[in-house]
Amino acid sequence: MEGYVDKFKGLSLGEKIILIAAPLFFIDGFLPWFDYDVAGFGGPSRSGWSGDFSFLSIIAILAAVVMAAQIAVARFTTLQLPALPQGVTWARVHLGLAGYVAFAVVIRLIVGESAGSFDADMAFGIWIAVILAAALVVAGVLMFREEQGKAV
Repeated sequence: MEGYVDKFKGLSLGEKIILIAAPLFFIDGFLPWFDYDVAGFGGPSRSGWSGDFSFLSIIAILAAVVMAAQIAVARFTTLQLPALPQGVTWARVHLGLAGYVAFAVVIRLIVGESAGSFDADMAFGIWIAVILAAALVVAGVLMFREEQGKAV
């Protein structure tokens, strides 16, 4: 187990952030993102996996999982990942995926939820998603900048 700790310490800051934020984003997908208040009695809630425009957040959650999985496989196993097309790097892939995650969360935040004549209030899960999406974007930018620094 100590070898994994040493490997984790050897990761870049961006990779560390992704390995922490992406699994948390996956878990947050199950928390309430929107709550319905039906005639003052409360009502059902919607997570990142359900509700209006849930396809956006489902893809975002899966993108975060892919980000963490790529780093875990590349850094903690001996498995060789396939080569990317020329001009495409993993830092650019992570930056693009993180950008999509942020886009999807912002769209869910702006559009909100509705069920017929009932509007939903934003629950704590959507705010956690905003924070984690921002963390993933920061991680993607850090990885990209590190890559650009090596290329110079």
